[in-house]
Amino acid sequence: MADKKQILITCKEATLLVCKKQEKAISLKEKIQLKAHLLVCRVCQLFNIQSALLHQHLKKINNENYDSKVLQLDETQKAALQLQIDTESEK
Repeated sequence: MADKKQILITCKEATLLVCKKQEKAISLKEKIQLKAHLLVCRVCQLFNIQSALLHQHLKKINNENYDSKVLQLDETQKAALQLQIDTESEK
């Protein structure tokens, strides 16, 4: 039972690991914990994808003279994304 507790992590811990892996390498234990959590939590899966996209775009903006209009969502896209987040958080 103790092994299970070491593998299963909360959404808060998963979110921290997602952010941490954007900046530096995470340990093998952390990778396993994150993958296990992402297999069962759709909200954290969505956060992981969005975080990676944001990190990628911010890195690109920082490294290039980049047209910021490319990164803007229109109102329909924003509403659809918000609806998806709200729907997933209610589960």
